[in-house]
Amino acid sequence: MKKDEVCAKAHAMCREHACRLLYLACFGSTLYGTAIPGKSDLDCKGVFLPSPQSLALGRAQTSLRFSTGDAVSRNSAGDVDIDLWSLQYWLLKLLASGDTGAMDLLYSSSHSGCVLYKSAFMDEIFAEPLKVLNLAGGRSYVGYCLGQAERYCLKGERLGVLKRVRQWLDERHSDLDSGFRLQDVFLGMLQDCGHAEYCHAGTSADGIPALVLNGKIHLESMPLKEFSQRLDREIAGYGERARRAEDSGGLDYKALSHSVRVVSEMQEILTTGRIVFPLACAEELRSIRQGRLSKPAIDALIRKRLVVAEKLQDESPFGREYDPARAPALVLKAYGLQEDGKAYGGPAEAVLGASPNAAGQAGLDDLPAGLLRQIQDRLDAVERERHVRILYACESGSRAWGCPSKDSDWDVRIVYMHEPDWYLDVAEKEDVIDAGIEKGDGGVFDISGWDLRKALRLYGGSNAAIHEWLGSPLVYRRQGPLLELLRKHASTVFAPIAGWHHYRSLVAGMLQKDPDPRARTVKRWMYILRSLLVLCWLERHEEVPPMTLPELLAQAEVDASLKASVDELVQAKMAGAEAGTFAPASAVQDFIGMTWERIQSGGFKPAPAKGHVDLGQIFRTCLRAWPAF
Repeated sequence: MKKDEVCAKAHAMCREHACRLLYLACFGSTLYGTAIPGKSDLDCKGVFLPSPQSLALGRAQTSLRFSTGDAVSRNSAGDVDIDLWSLQYWLLKLLASGDTGAMDLLYSSSHSGCVLYKSAFMDEIFAEPLKVLNLAGGRSYVGYCLGQAERYCLKGERLGVLKRVRQWLDERHSDLDSGFRLQDVFLGMLQDCGHAEYCHAGTSADGIPALVLNGKIHLESMPLKEFSQRLDREIAGYGERARRAEDSGGLDYKALSHSVRVVSEMQEILTTGRIVFPLACAEELRSIRQGRLSKPAIDALIRKRLVVAEKLQDESPFGREYDPARAPALVLKAYGLQEDGKAYGGPAEAVLGASPNAAGQAGLDDLPAGLLRQIQDRLDAVERERHVRILYACESGSRAWGCPSKDSDWDVRIVYMHEPDWYLDVAEKEDVIDAGIEKGDGGVFDISGWDLRKALRLYGGSNAAIHEWLGSPLVYRRQGPLLELLRKHASTVFAPIAGWHHYRSLVAGMLQKDPDPRARTVKRWMYILRSLLVLCWLERHEEVPPMTLPELLAQAEVDASLKASVDELVQAKMAGAEAGTFAPASAVQDFIGMTWERIQSGGFKPAPAKGHVDLGQIFRTCLRAWPAF
C-alpha cells in the first residue's frame, strides 16, 4: 500500500466506528530512520476522536487496528500495520504514564516525511508537548531497559515471554483493582512484549479480539486482575528443567536495538526537551539489529546511557513541565467544551465539527458554505413539513464515490423517524419520503429516504444502498444514536452473498442494456467499473465494501497502468462528458472483460451474514431518544 492508500484506509477505519481521524504518521523503523530496504514493513500510528454519542453510551473505542499480515507470522516487507488510539486514551492514560510508544507519536511530527495526515487541532498539542508528557512516569525506564536487555536474551522463549508480560504489567499497571481491562493495555503490551509465535493478537473461536499468549486465548474484555492471576499460575507451572532451558537460546538483536533506542530517546528528551526523528543514533541501531555489535558491547552501551539518563531525571528542568490539567483541557476543547460545560467557541469547533449535526463530517471541508447551508435548509424543510426528525443524511452516488461530473445532482439520502406514537397505529403508513427534484444556486438537489423502521428492515436484509450510505464521506446530518449503532453492527448483519448478487445483477443489467462497448457513455463505464471493483472487494474481504472509488481501487489487486487508466476515466467524467459515448483505455476494458468473465464462472461462494442483531432494540433505542430532538 502506498502512503495515500494507508491514509485513506485510516479514514475509512474511523468512519466505520463513527469517529474522526486527527493524526496519522509512519512509525517504527520508518520514523526512527532504521528501516532496512526490502526487509522492513510499514507501521503507522495515529489518533482519532470518538463521537460524543459513543462516549455518552459508554461504547467509545480506545483503539482501532488494521494489518495486512496475519495474527501469527511476523510481518514482512510490504505489510502494513495501522494502530490508532483515541485522543482520550493517548493523552489521559498513555502520555500521563510516560509510555514510550505514545511519546514517540507525540514527537513524530518532527519528521515531516512521516506525517500522513494532521488536523489543525493537533498543532496545539505538538506546540507544547512536555505539558502532556509525564516524564516522571519514565523512572521505570531504567529497570525497563535493563530488563529488556537481559530478558530478550533468555533462552527458554515461552517462559521468557510470560515473565516479560508479567514484568510489563508490574511496571505499567501495578494497580490491578483500577477497573482496567486487557483491551486498555493491549497495544502497548504487544509493542513492548509482542512475539510472532508466543505473544500476538488473535481472535477467539467466536471471532472476538483476544491476546494469544503461548497458544492460549485471553479475551480483550478480561479484567487485568484476572489476567494477572492467570499469568502467575502459568509461570508457577513451569518446572526446574524449563527454567534451566532459559539459558539455551539465541539473541534477539531487534529487541536489543529497542532497548538502546528507548534509553537514547530518554537521554535526548531530558537533555534538549524534545526528540527529533529520524534519530541521531539510527546508524548505531541498524548495526545492532544486523548483529554487527556483540552482546557485551550492547550491554555496556545500555548501562552507560542508563546512568546518564537516571542522573538527568533528577536534574533536568524538562521533567517538571508536565501539567496534569493540560490534557483534560485539550480533550474538552476537541469537543468544543470548557471545564464548566460551556461551549468553547474556539477553533476546535471548526476543525473537528463539534456541533451535534456536524460531528463526523469528514469530506465536507472543500464544499462552499453557501451550498451546505442550502442542503441544511432543505433538510430543515423536510422535517418541518413532514413532522419528522432526520437521524442521518448523507450524499450518495458519484459525488460520494469521488467522481462527480460538473452537472451531477446532489443526491441526498436520509433516514428519518416520526414521533413514537406514530408507530402505534394499525394502519399501514407511507414509509418513504421523496422531496422531489429542486434546482438551487449550487445545482440540482434530490432528497429522498426511508423511515427508521423500513431502513432497519433493509439494513438487516443487507440492502446494498443503506450499507453504502453508512460509508459515505459526505455526512450532512446525524442525530441520536442510530448511525453509531448501524455502523457498529454492520459487519455482523451484512451478508456478502446478498451484496454479491446485488452488484452482480447491476453489472449484468448494464451490460445487457449497452452490449456494444462503442455505445457506452462515460457514466455507464464508471458504474460498471465501480460495481466490478465492489465484487473484487467482496471476493477478497467478504465484508461491507467501502463507498469511495479510491478506496476500492487501492484494495484491488491491479497494476499501476490500470490505476492510471481509471484516473483518466474519472477525469473524463468529472469534466462533464457523461452524455456522449466514450472509449476508455484498453486497460480498463480488459479489466472489465476479464473480471466479468471470472465472476460469471461461479467459482466464488460468498458467505452469509456473520450473525444476528436485535434490530428491535435499535428501533426502541431511537424511539426513546425522541424527546432529545
